[in-house]
Amino acid sequence: MAAPGQNGGGRTDRPAPLVEHLEELRRRIIWSLIASAVGIAVGWVFVGRLYRWLAAQAPQELTALSPTEVFMVQFHMGVIAGLVLASPVILYQIIAFILPALTPQEKRYLFTLLPAGILLFVLGVLFGYFVVFRASLRFFVEFTAASNTQMFLTPRTYFNLILRITVPLGIAFELPVAVYLLAQLGILSGTLLIRLRKFAIVGVLILAAFLSPGPSVIDQLTMAVPLLLLYQLSVWIALWVERRRLRSPAAGGSPAARP
Repeated sequence: MAAPGQNGGGRTDRPAPLVEHLEELRRRIIWSLIASAVGIAVGWVFVGRLYRWLAAQAPQELTALSPTEVFMVQFHMGVIAGLVLASPVILYQIIAFILPALTPQEKRYLFTLLPAGILLFVLGVLFGYFVVFRASLRFFVEFTAASNTQMFLTPRTYFNLILRITVPLGIAFELPVAVYLLAQLGILSGTLLIRLRKFAIVGVLILAAFLSPGPSVIDQLTMAVPLLLLYQLSVWIALWVERRRLRSPAAGGSPAARP
């Protein structure tokens, strides 16, 4: 007969003590820090090429206002590039730490949504750079030239503007994934999103005005329209999940009527 707290195979069923959890967390953090350091080192190798490519896309030659400005900009770019390169390892460490506490259904959601979330973030960053950033920068250049004013574009200003636009849009593009997960867990419904649509439109317009680097209505609409489309896509996703849950035998209901 197996001893108390063990199954027939000798494996204990008791929860791991807090000390073991803390020790595992420490190992995960150390591996994440090592991956970040390696990623930053690799990023530094290629950051010069990335800097030159982005600088070549500027509407004019960048003007450094201090001897250390280009170095600091490339340093920050190297850190960001390194963290991006290390992100798969960091995500793996996070997933490996929380995986034992997840149910089989939650594990399935996690492994399904993770690639979609990464892809949407990348698409948001690319859209932010090639569409929103370029349109905004074009507006600033033309407005400054029309005002008979010479514009000096510094590396710090140029790259901060890129980050200010691309990173928020990358995060915003995660909305359908977040809505899908919340809808699957029964926390959010498509009906609720439809009721909140008018408030969401106002919120998106305010957010677009805040995130848009320029006062131009065109720039703000370029930022707002994709966000509104993402919200509508999230509504459709939530409704689809809601109908699936109602049709499933576990829900004990009949197929839902089309809204």
